[in-house]
Formats: sequence, C-alpha cells, structure tokens
Amino acid sequence: MIERINFVDRLKGFTMLVVIIGHISFFTFKEDHSLVSLIAGSFQMPVFMFLSGFVIPSPPSFKKTVVKWCCFLCPFLFVGSLFRYFFYGEVHELFFNNIKSGYWYLYTLACFYFFLLLFRYFSRNQGKGALLIDVILALSVFSGILFLRKVFENTAIGGLLSTDQLFSYWPWFIGGYIARKYNFIEVLGKKPWIYSLSLVLYLIFAALYCSGHYGFFMLSALFAIPTFVFVFLSRENKTSRVEKYLELVGKKSLDIYIFHFFFTSMTDLSFLGSWFASTRNLFLEFLVSMILAIVIACCCIIIGNVLKLSPLFRDVVYGDFIKRIIKL
Repeated sequence: MIERINFVDRLKGFTMLVVIIGHISFFTFKEDHSLVSLIAGSFQMPVFMFLSGFVIPSPPSFKKTVVKWCCFLCPFLFVGSLFRYFFYGEVHELFFNNIKSGYWYLYTLACFYFFLLLFRYFSRNQGKGALLIDVILALSVFSGILFLRKVFENTAIGGLLSTDQLFSYWPWFIGGYIARKYNFIEVLGKKPWIYSLSLVLYLIFAALYCSGHYGFFMLSALFAIPTFVFVFLSRENKTSRVEKYLELVGKKSLDIYIFHFFFTSMTDLSFLGSWFASTRNLFLEFLVSMILAIVIACCCIIIGNVLKLSPLFRDVVYGDFIKRIIKL
C-alpha cells in the first residue's frame, strides 16, 4: 500500500491543473507566451518534478524499477503514439524530439528511476556521510547528462534521449528525493521565515521571468518550491472541498497528464485567445482557463476509470502485465 501524504497529493493536483492551464493557453487559445502561460511556466514542472522525487522514500529495487518503467513507458508509447498519429499523422516526432509531443515527462521519469539504481547500490550508508554521498552521486549523474547533452546537441540522438529535458529536470527530481530522505521539509515547517523569504524572492524572479528575462527561470523555480510546499504543508491536517478535489486530481495525475493533450489540442478557442491578448484581461483569462482545466481534468479521470475496467487496457495502457510477470 502506497503511503499517501495529503499536502503532496494536493500540491500535485494544483500543479497538474496549472500545467493544463498552460497548455490551454498554447494549444487551445493559440497564444504565444501569454502572461498566464508564463506565470504557470515559472514554477509548474519544477514543482511537479520535485514532488515526483519526494514521493520516493528510498531507491526502489531493480524489480520495482522495471515495474515503474512499464507504468511510465506503456502510456508513453501507447497514448503518445495515438495522440501523435491522430493529430499529426505520424509518430516519428514522439521519439526523436526532446519534448516528445508533450509526453517527455513519462520518458524522463523512467530515466530518473534508472538513475536511482545508482543511489540504491552506492548510497547504502545511513551515517553522517550519507548526504555527502547522495550529493556526489546526484552531481555525477548531472555531469553525465551534461556530457551527453553537449555531445549530441542538435542531433537525432539528442532528441531521442531528450537530453535537454533530462538536464533541465534532474536537479528538481533528485532535490525532492533528497528532501524526503533527510526530512528537509520538517525544517521548512518549523522555520516560517524561510517561507517568507522564498515567497518574496519567487515573486521577484517570477516577475523578471514573465517580463521576458527567461534566464531567471531557474531562480524562479528554486524559490517557488519552498513557497508552494509551505503553503500546502500548513494545511496537511485540514481539509475542504477544494482540497478534496485537489487530492483527487493529484492521485489521478497520470490519467490527467496522458489524456489532457487530446482535449487541449482538439479544442480551438483561438478567437478567445486573440481577445484576451488584445484586452489584456488577465483575470478573466485565468478564470476561463481554470474552469476549462477543471472540466478537462474531470473528463480525463472518467476516461481513465473506464479504461481501467478492462484488463486488456490496464495491461496495454498502464503496463499492469509486468506486475504478474515480476513477483515483488
């Protein structure tokens, strides 16, 4: 049984909705670098990757890693190929492009779980030097990714390996893993001044990023993580209807992630995007985007629940067959 952490599920749910909002701006409203999408982009995927690492209490065994690979790569291959063929008539770009038509997250996460095997076999020490060993391993993996990125820059192999995505998101993922392992979140909860400082710095760097200074993205994301973690952590033992919905979205984030591209791509509301761009009505654009994101998330959850009623779809789409082959 997976141990659920309320603030993690809720923050994942919130971030997943923000991801959809960003994609609505780009795919549905046909806006290029709208303020709403820039605000969403200032933190969404780094926070989501941080949480993806945070939910791992310890590096999984090789068998569990294989199961995770199937759980990530089966929807990547099946749903990603279906999406690519349905909207573009080919599947080549799903494999030989860094962003893989938006499905890069599943591939990248599978790679990160592979990298975690190093931590399982070389970071068994739980003594005083454990943190140092983990940091060295994290930097070693990052150096390897950087090497591959330089060697295969602007090549088909670089696109196949998604070296840009691995390079961009490994620090956030492994940061989440290390924060969980060494209880850094508890320190954050006990020192509110860290939150206050992070909030101020996030607002500053996010504003710079949204104004076109994209070099501040890393700093914006860095301070966004403790900011949002603290806000949701402070509500860990409380609940509301909104938080219950966010928990549901967080728990169903895989279904929402793999299916939401169909909805955002097949819906053309470019006339609204043009109107939002001309009027600069940020509040109304955000409100409409949020309503659409909630509706899309609900539709994706329903589709996932229906597909999971079929053992065949559970095996093909979600890779459940591997659980019968590998006895954990």
